[in-house]
Amino acid sequence: MAVRGAVARLYTEHPTELLISGPAGTGKDVGVGLYLRTLCEDYPKCRIAVLRKTRRSLTESWLVTWEDIVLPDDDPMLAGGRRANRHSYDHPNGATVVPGGMDEPMKFFSSQWDVVYVQEANEFTLDEWEKIKRGLRNFVTPWQQLIGSCNPTFPSLWLYQRAIAGTCAHWVTTHADNPMYYTKAGKLTAKGRAYLTTLSQMTGTRRKRLYDGLWVASEGQVFDQWNRDIHAVARSGPWRRVLLGVDDGYTHPFAVLRVCVDGDGRAHVEREVYRTGMQTAEKVAAVKSMADGIEVAVVDSAAATLIADLRAAGVSAVGQKKNAVPEGADTKEKSWIIRTINKVQARLVPAGDGKPRLTVDPFCVNLCREFEAYERKLVDGVYQEMPEDADNHAIDSLRGVVDTLDPDLDPVSVTVHGNRPILERSAMDGLEKIEELAAKERADALRAFVCGESRKAADPSRLGDAWL
Repeated sequence: MAVRGAVARLYTEHPTELLISGPAGTGKDVGVGLYLRTLCEDYPKCRIAVLRKTRRSLTESWLVTWEDIVLPDDDPMLAGGRRANRHSYDHPNGATVVPGGMDEPMKFFSSQWDVVYVQEANEFTLDEWEKIKRGLRNFVTPWQQLIGSCNPTFPSLWLYQRAIAGTCAHWVTTHADNPMYYTKAGKLTAKGRAYLTTLSQMTGTRRKRLYDGLWVASEGQVFDQWNRDIHAVARSGPWRRVLLGVDDGYTHPFAVLRVCVDGDGRAHVEREVYRTGMQTAEKVAAVKSMADGIEVAVVDSAAATLIADLRAAGVSAVGQKKNAVPEGADTKEKSWIIRTINKVQARLVPAGDGKPRLTVDPFCVNLCREFEAYERKLVDGVYQEMPEDADNHAIDSLRGVVDTLDPDLDPVSVTVHGNRPILERSAMDGLEKIEELAAKERADALRAFVCGESRKAADPSRLGDAWL
């Protein structure tokens, strides 16, 4: 199989740290896979690790490419167990390729490797990257190498910034690098024409990243307060409350979030389920597996059958509350979407102590991705109030939970800046003021704010000018 373009440089250049980025469909995974297979053939007893954030996501993505495209049908490295249960792919000469995820970090941090390939490297943290790099000490191959690949995302991504600083080499792939889409003479194949037509029809930031291969921020990003460095963090209890958010789906992902709340009212998304093609029994089992100690499961209100099935299985389940419609709202659904977006946005804003009131475990990779991919509709060059109905399955689960946690936290009104709505500063100041109060006063103020009393009903002597 031909290898050309940026990935072909792997055979002649061997930087210790390497980021390979480019548009979707440029052959990054196949090209790196062929390189790893060559290393196994040429260097007996070499040790290679291939990682993604979770082992499940690697099994359903890169390992399919590795087994079905990279390795020939009669390759001895295919001998062994099923893909989902494989601990390694072993060459008769002693070389081995070990697949895994950061859900088993010590297995890879404490081992010795010649080469490590990190697929979807944008899902990893700098700390994980550096700990993986520490394991490059097997010294069977003449060079030790850490390779990461991904499509372009935010230009502020730590790995891209590392490349700009010169700490990490950066090679860029193009669609012409993929022999399935372009001939050697540079002509589009039929498959290439069909695929590139699909990509070219995307809009906004998604087109710039996946078709043009540009590292660009999203002008229409819904949750512009989201910052992985601040919000994607690990936390532990004790927890005062635990709720589940559930968004139903079959062709689109079925999404479940376990949201824990501490004594100060700060919410943390602890775990996620995010899968397509699940049958009803599998959905109920997935929810029950996360339901230990929960107060309630807040479910997509359109999924009446699922709600009934969950209740029959002993899960306390309620539908999302979309009935309150402010005057002038177009529809209940539109009103609820905008209102709950603003509630989530309010929790993302760092309070007076610099900490946000909503965090997400880094292993909830789909929710983290949706925070960055969820965009407002672009009509005639102007971003609209409503978001696109895409990249929002885990987000919908979260919005239902936040709406339950903050039932009366009305964002007051919406001010338009740059063609997108944001919270009035008065509401944000009020949230920050709560964080600065002493424990008893904070509890009283929260009770006044989120348990039915209006802002004007709160005692001004306790709340300060920000509430007036």
